[in-house]
Amino acid sequence: MGCGSDTRRVEGKIQESVRASALREGKASKPLIRNVLFVLSRDSLLERRARGIPDPIERLRYLRSAAGRPPRRARLWLRPLFVAALALFFVCLSPPLASISHANPTPLSLRPLDPPPFPPPGDFGQIWAVEEAADHETFSNGLRIENTYEGGSEPRRPYVAFAASGPRPESAVTLTAPAGLVFHTTESDELPFEPGENQSLQRVSAELLRFVQRHRSYNFVIDRFGRVYRVVPEDQVAYHAGESAWGDGRYIYLDLNLSFLGIAFETRTRPGQPVPDLTSAQTAAARALTDMLRSRYRIPVADCVTHAQVSLNRGYRLLGWHTDFAASFPFQAIGLPDNYALPPAAIYALGFHYDGNYLRLTGPRVLPGLALADRQIANQSAKLGLPENSYRDLLWRRYKELLAAQRKAAGG
Repeated sequence: MGCGSDTRRVEGKIQESVRASALREGKASKPLIRNVLFVLSRDSLLERRARGIPDPIERLRYLRSAAGRPPRRARLWLRPLFVAALALFFVCLSPPLASISHANPTPLSLRPLDPPPFPPPGDFGQIWAVEEAADHETFSNGLRIENTYEGGSEPRRPYVAFAASGPRPESAVTLTAPAGLVFHTTESDELPFEPGENQSLQRVSAELLRFVQRHRSYNFVIDRFGRVYRVVPEDQVAYHAGESAWGDGRYIYLDLNLSFLGIAFETRTRPGQPVPDLTSAQTAAARALTDMLRSRYRIPVADCVTHAQVSLNRGYRLLGWHTDFAASFPFQAIGLPDNYALPPAAIYALGFHYDGNYLRLTGPRVLPGLALADRQIANQSAKLGLPENSYRDLLWRRYKELLAAQRKAAGG
């Protein structure tokens, strides 16, 4: 095996280990040497076994199961292997990097995408405002929105989206209305939801709302009693999505603060939980709010998703930097299809990955969507006659071009 291929193998495993152990925990929980030893002794075996599983969903289930197992201590006989691999990494890596840094970028040679199937937009219904007052607003479907914590933010400017079948800078279209909804959890303190805690529950909710108002974190907050608060009006920007992306078969959207509305539930997400910690009042209020917003802004059902499905870490090309509602959102109870089954555009159109930690924090419900995105990558790379990693690199470069086009359109 050549020096270059060995270098890529070792570098990839080091990066994978650092992603899983240091990045997501916010600090390096293990020394780098232990990470590399662990990866060399365990992950290569897992990967080989996973590659032997032909069905994508079964392969993901195996990886997720393996990701949740406690790591074994690396065996002493692997230390010489580590020393040799690390030496190879430092000796062989520098020249190729130096030559690459001065090389001209390879021109993009991507064919139009065949977007995966997405559900039709769905019935928008007809819901209208019945009463509008300074402190509240009521609607024909029984929804009541409180405005007592409403605060100002920057106006929602026109934004660009890119054609899903050919997401290139020249495919950009300018839109103005909110295109979708992102569901969040506030990750705030939770008290027992029982009569004896009424005063404390209301105090905690009020503190949360003041915090959200101060930071303009979401457009709406649903407290544990099912009260809906408008914090940032729909014609203004809430800073809820951060680095993010989503696609619905028509368009690819980047950095969703401008294009999607943020709805937060006063609750927490626990790793792998199948059922959310929501009250029945929260679920009923969320359905009424979702129906109203979909009716008012003609939002397709495929554009109603959780933060865990759209959140990105650009530095490491990973999906799921934030994992609120990782796999427990009650789509059906809200009147929506199970959108966990939809493929994340960040993977099939933009070149992002997911790691074992993402699989551990989510659960079986996300596996069909991830498998569909992986299958899309395999199909498209085969059409181009490229290895999948090379095809992902092309998608990643295109993603950076789209970001630049979006910033130019926004005047930044």
